[in-house]
This record gives sequence, C-alpha cells and structure tokens, in this order.
Amino acid sequence: TPPVLFTSLTNSLLQCGEDTAPLDLDVSDACSDTTFVTVDDIEEEGACEGERSIFRTYTLTDDAGNMAQYEVILTIVDTVAPTFVYAPPATTWECNQEVVLDSAWAMDACSDVVIDAALDTLSSLGANQWELEVVWTATDACGNASEHRQPVNVIDSEVPLIVGGPAGTTF
Repeated sequence: TPPVLFTSLTNSLLQCGEDTAPLDLDVSDACSDTTFVTVDDIEEEGACEGERSIFRTYTLTDDAGNMAQYEVILTIVDTVAPTFVYAPPATTWECNQEVVLDSAWAMDACSDVVIDAALDTLSSLGANQWELEVVWTATDACGNASEHRQPVNVIDSEVPLIVGGPAGTTF
C-alpha cells in the first residue's frame, strides 16, 4: 500500500515575501518504517514582477516502491504598496530661490520602485507668496502606490534693493 499523508495540504494565496518553503510532512506507511518525500516545483510568472504561481508536487515513496502524489498550488500576489524610507519634510523657499527638490526613497518587498514628484499650488498668500505641495508617489511593478505630501511655503522675506536711479541721486 502507498504511504499516507496526515498533513493537510491546501492551495494557498500568499503575499509576496511570505514563506513558500515546502512543508514538513507527517506521513506513515503500514509496511515500512522509511518513507521518502520528494518535492517538485514548477513556477509560472504572474502578471507583474513579484507575482507568480508555484505548482508543487509532493511524492511519497516507501521501501517497496509504492507511491502517492499530492499537489498544491501556491499563488503569490503583490497587493502591498511601497513604503517610504525617507520623505522630505515641510520646507520654506524664498520666492526668488532656485527650486531644488530633495529626494524621496521608498522600498517594496516584491519589485523595484519608481518615484515621481508633482508640484501643486494650493493657494496664493498674496505679495509673491504661495502655499505649495509636492506630492511624492512611489509605485511598484504591480501598480501599487503610496503617496507622501510635502508642504512648501514660498515667502518673500527679502527687503527690496534699489540698484540705480537718476543721476546725482544718493541713497
């Protein structure tokens, strides 16, 4: 008689990064003390980087060559957005200052991350002053995205400088 499997095997839906190692099986054979377990995996890529399916076959064989096979499918998905490791804090810019954006960094357990920045004017404070917002978006290969919003105040705090005037005028 073939070996008997006492471990429950079920098809599983796993998040990318979760453990996909083969299980330690509880097996028994009526006539043999030794049962050999082999594991064969066939992997199929999913819709995006980090997603895949594993078609796993456990083959149990006893000393007499009796065999039993059990199959399970592990479906690995990526439904979690990247996480910002660093996102620029709120800042203030002088109105005539050259704008240089700081960098944001994000990571994802399943794939590379693309980071985009978009500048949006929220409101005018008058007199060459504004409230802006930089929207940082981190997107992974499966389209999962997270955002960080960085407030930016643009101010005009410098006193005007007179650089010239009519001849003979002193300042």
